Amino acid sequence: QIIDHLDEDLMYLVMNNSNTIELLDISDSLSHVYTVEGLALPRYMLTAEGKGYVTEYVDYSKKGRVSIIDLDLGVVADTIPLDYQPEGIIRSGGNLFVSNKGAGSVFVIDLTTEAVTDTIAVGASPASMVIDAEGDVWLACEGGYNSDWSPANDGALYEIDPASLEVKKTLELRANI
Repeated sequence: QIIDHLDEDLMYLVMNNSNTIELLDISDSLSHVYTVEGLALPRYMLTAEGKGYVTEYVDYSKKGRVSIIDLDLGVVADTIPLDYQPEGIIRSGGNLFVSNKGAGSVFVIDLTTEAVTDTIAVGASPASMVIDAEGDVWLACEGGYNSDWSPANDGALYEIDPASLEVKKTLELRANI
């Protein structure tokens, strides 16, 4: 899986199976700048306040984390421990929102302290997020499986107020997405 993140003239490629992030310079024919190593099953990345924030599964039997990347040096500077399978990451105001597929929740991380300040309970397998025109966070929960591994058809969309951290709306999809 390769996910790109653009930041000015730079492209960050999150290389899930290689456990690295590759930084390329777009303005210079995609020349290679550096490789961030020391990651464990990285998923998604965003940049904020001059740092990179990368969700990592770490291992399917161990709890995941968000790694904080020093973008000048291309190294992991610190980590924020989370629950199993942190997936999507988005910024709203002074907070990061991180969906946790294994925990059915969204973690709120304060960018100033780089610590988890709250947890929002949502549905099964939360993954992708976007910010709407009013500034609310929309989260897609992919849904889970029944005991016989058939789809539970419990996928849903959640609208979260980033100021109050309350779920404003839940749209049941009656399907796994």
